[in-house]
Amino acid sequence: MTTTILRFEKHKNFVNIRQAGAHQHRHHKETNNADNLRTHLNRTFIGSSNLGLDVKTRLDTLTKQPRKNSVLAMDGILTLSPEVFIDGTKEEQYRALRTFALASKAWLVNTFGDNVVNAVLHRDESSPHVHFTVVPIQENDLGQSKLNARDLFNKKTLHYFQRNFFDYMHKYFPSLQPPKHNEKATHTTLKEFYTGIKELELNMENYFYSEFKQQRKDLQEELSGSIRKNIDKWLEEMFFDIGESEKETWIEEIKEELERKLKSSIDFNSLYKNIKLRK
Repeated sequence: MTTTILRFEKHKNFVNIRQAGAHQHRHHKETNNADNLRTHLNRTFIGSSNLGLDVKTRLDTLTKQPRKNSVLAMDGILTLSPEVFIDGTKEEQYRALRTFALASKAWLVNTFGDNVVNAVLHRDESSPHVHFTVVPIQENDLGQSKLNARDLFNKKTLHYFQRNFFDYMHKYFPSLQPPKHNEKATHTTLKEFYTGIKELELNMENYFYSEFKQQRKDLQEELSGSIRKNIDKWLEEMFFDIGESEKETWIEEIKEELERKLKSSIDFNSLYKNIKLRK
């Protein structure tokens, strides 16, 4: 079943916000769960690469100073089930990714307006997703503004966001199924999301190795058979200028030696170990 995925996490201080920004915009030399060779594919489509500044700029519009321990920002992730991005041809995969990115941006702007201060598409992890940040500012009829994460991101609104995000994406991806909601459960944290990503990567790696083990025996037999079929031709070409009796003796001895070596020459165990070392 393919579905939509939406996660939120609270930030109550700028230390956490800057840490989130460093992760989202890859400020560190190494980033957990990310492939540095694909980081250049990431795209920031709302805000800048300075998340702390983006949040502060929005907070500066407040007419009422935040209370101590207020939620300054909500960090979030938008994505779809991994199958959406890996099924089909390369062209279909690219089209799915582009549609997801554009629809995600539109949904964020339509849903949170000026409060969404930053959004970046990550393509350097195991599954594409959008990281976004919302400053929970609420305005009253008099134009006064204050932080109010309690009302803007409570249990009722979180479930609304889940349903609304699904409805929006379903227009572009009709095969999506509604996400399952448990009224008694709290929403999954971003930490749990990344734990799930790591489990997915491990499952994919295990699948690759199990498939490799399964297929290597058949491949070895196929290659060995192909070599045996060509041995006579190769030897004839090598000894074309030698007398027939002498050539026959040489060929038989070499074929016996080749047959002994053939069983071990295609060393798939070493190949398998080399692949693991490269991971």
